[in-house]
Amino acid sequence: MKKTLSILLIIALISLLAYPVTAEPLSSNKEEVIYGILDEYGQVQQIYAINSFNQGNIIDYGTYSEVKNLSTNDEITIEDDLITVNSDTQRLHYQGTMDSKTLPWIINIQYLLDKEILQSDKIAGKSGEVEIKISVKPNPLSDSFFYENYTLSVTVKLDERIFSNIQTNNAVIANAGLYKQLSYTILPNKELDISIKAHADKFEMESVTFGGVRMIMDMPIDTDSLTERFSELSDAIEKLDDGAEELTNAFESYVSGLKQYTDAFTSFNDGITQLSAGIREISEGSSGLSYGLNALSGQGEPLAQAIYTIVQKTFQTANLQIQQMDMGLPVLTEQNYSKILENIPQLSALKEELDGICQLKAGVDTYTDSVTQLSQAAAKLNTGIQQINLSAATIKQYSDTLTNSASTLQSAAIQLKEGLIEYKNGVNTLNSNTKGLDAKISEEIDNMIKDIFGDTDIVKSYISEKNTSVESVQFVIKSEAVKAEKQTDAPVIAEPKLTFWQKLLKLFGLYS
Repeated sequence: MKKTLSILLIIALISLLAYPVTAEPLSSNKEEVIYGILDEYGQVQQIYAINSFNQGNIIDYGTYSEVKNLSTNDEITIEDDLITVNSDTQRLHYQGTMDSKTLPWIINIQYLLDKEILQSDKIAGKSGEVEIKISVKPNPLSDSFFYENYTLSVTVKLDERIFSNIQTNNAVIANAGLYKQLSYTILPNKELDISIKAHADKFEMESVTFGGVRMIMDMPIDTDSLTERFSELSDAIEKLDDGAEELTNAFESYVSGLKQYTDAFTSFNDGITQLSAGIREISEGSSGLSYGLNALSGQGEPLAQAIYTIVQKTFQTANLQIQQMDMGLPVLTEQNYSKILENIPQLSALKEELDGICQLKAGVDTYTDSVTQLSQAAAKLNTGIQQINLSAATIKQYSDTLTNSASTLQSAAIQLKEGLIEYKNGVNTLNSNTKGLDAKISEEIDNMIKDIFGDTDIVKSYISEKNTSVESVQFVIKSEAVKAEKQTDAPVIAEPKLTFWQKLLKLFGLYS
């Protein structure tokens, strides 16, 4: 007997382990359409939900004040928030009137006549300059998921027999028979204030409709190609930085030699004042000086051409970079680059680079002009020295010109050096700012997509968090129309009795 009882207990225990008790049954796959009924001011009056299933036997969750089977006569069973239907239909729809009157958006509609805010019944039938204001903001009492991930479309229909001179911003305007249809789009995480101004003749207004759908970007974005281009750009800038360093070091040596050259000219001028000590020695020195300056002047043109080539290459590289960045900027030149780039923070380093190279070119131009001027002065000096009959005062004048030219040359070289240092610093800054730019660009693109479109992998039920198998959720929201009372002597004709679906379609202007 004890052995038999033990066996039975073991069997019972195994059965419990094999068939654990679940807390609650799983919800069925479904689609939700949330219908919001607003008054003429945007206040929520009632919210309906239409739940659609691709099967007849369904398990659903929701808190409703009233439910109705729209597909069959099968009974809907409600136990607390658990809703079940047993049916052999292949497609089942049921409507639930929600207890809550909370939508993801707070909508406010105002009516103004001649700049005075009026109630809808006061403005109806009136004429004058009207303004319709519609504001849409997030509802802090609702689940933020829907505000952060849903795009809301706003549609306003204005009868052109009533409204004229319609003015508004940020709307897509289309003709729809006798109506002007104004369409606005509110992206996720955004608010919108709409202002519509017009002249009204006996004011009446159709319902304002709002459609909320999930913002999903179903298109591939090739970020790899873009980031690869930025990686190539970073490598090129690094090489440019190395070249700028070498060029700066070389020019430092050149400026040092030029100082010695200028000091020599000062000594030469002192010697000119001692003309009486020996005109022969001065003549020989002057001839040698003229020859040397002539040779130096001949080197100015290749230097200027080299700098000009550098400038052209730099602007070509900059334009290629901007073209690859696809920013829609015009071609950069020495004349327009500063104005184009001054208000683009991400290209400030590029502007500094171009400022430096342009300053470099200006310095070279000044240098070349100074060398030419110096060479010409030396030639005149040599001619004067050879003409022994010239007075010492004339020779001294030429000598002073030569000395001043040498000083100008030194100043130009210092300016050129400063420009080159600035150019090097600009390239160095650009190199530092663009390191790892490919990774930064890829991260920013991902963040931008998430900010605009939200988390596209999540579909969430608006009715109950227990509904875990929701395929889509949409919102259809409609305000009450503003109608003027019409006087008629015609006999009252009883309206035909409508089915539930006909009443629902008529409520949203889809059945007449």
